[in-house]
Amino acid sequence: MMYMPDAIRATLELMNAPAEKLKRAVVIILQVFLFLRLNWLKK
Repeated sequence: MMYMPDAIRATLELMNAPAEKLKRAVVIILQVFLFLRLNWLKK
């Protein structure tokens, strides 16, 4: 479970992260999301 201090810390880390690292993270997040979504649709 995520709590507010964790959410705030994560938001601040994202805001301060270098753009090069975010591009790769976004691709990974999208790939995981699509994988989970496709598996959910198969049910």
